[in-house]
Amino acid sequence: MDIKVSIVIGALREERGIESSLKVLHKYLDANKMINDTELVLVTADGGDKTIKIVEKYSGKFPNFQHLKPGKPVGKGRDINIGVKSAKGKVILYMDADLATPLHHIKDAVQLINNQTADLVIGIRNIRKMHNSKVRFLISLMGNLAFSLVSGRYVPDTQCGFKAFSYKASKICFSRQTMNDWSFDMELLIIAFSHNLSIAQLPITDWRDVPGGTFSGGIKNSVKFGIDLLKIFHNRLTGKYKKDYHEFC
Repeated sequence: MDIKVSIVIGALREERGIESSLKVLHKYLDANKMINDTELVLVTADGGDKTIKIVEKYSGKFPNFQHLKPGKPVGKGRDINIGVKSAKGKVILYMDADLATPLHHIKDAVQLINNQTADLVIGIRNIRKMHNSKVRFLISLMGNLAFSLVSGRYVPDTQCGFKAFSYKASKICFSRQTMNDWSFDMELLIIAFSHNLSIAQLPITDWRDVPGGTFSGGIKNSVKFGIDLLKIFHNRLTGKYKKDYHEFC
C-alpha cells in the first residue's frame, strides 16, 4: 500500500513522555483508519536516557515505522531533516514529541495539501495566550519580529512545531536547509518564500504548553537565534537557497 502521510518526530531525552505519546498517536491513527497508509518516522539522537529503548518497543506496533538513530545530539533541525529525507509519504508532516498540537489537526493539514490549496501548511498559535511565562512570550514575539525583518514577510508564528509539506515542497526545502538548531523552522519558511511555494496558515487554537515539553529556550538560545537569523539573511541575499541540490531533488 502506498504511504499517504509520513509523520516525523524528533525525540531527544523524551523518556518521561514518549511512550504515552506513541500510544495516543497509535490510537488516533487506528480510530481514523489511517494506520495502514501512514508512516511514523522517529528520530532519536542519543541523549543518554531511555528514549531509544522505549521507542524500539514500538517498532512492531505501527505497520509503517522507521526508527532513525543519528547518534550524538546536534539539534532538532538536524533530526527533523534526517527524518523528512527518509520519509516516503506524499504528505510529510513533522510535529513535537509531546503532542502539544492536538492530533486532529493532522487531517486538516493533509487535506489542505491534497486539495492543492498549499504546498506547505504551518501551525499558527496565539502567542499571547499560549505560554505560561512572560519570558517565553517575549522570546516568541521578538523572534517573529526578527523573522519579518530578515524575510520581508510577516508570519504570526514561525516556531510552531507543526508543519506539513507536499513531497515536492519537502525536497525543495529540506535539501537546502543549513540550520541544525531551533532556527531551522524560520529557515524552511524563507526557503519556501524563495521558491514561491504556497503556504497556508492553520490556526491551532487548542495548542497546549506541555510542562517539561520540547521547548528549551531562554536568553542564551535567543542570542543563538539572532546569530542564526543573520546567517539565514546572508544565505537569502547571496541566493544560496535558490541553488539546485540534485542529491535530494
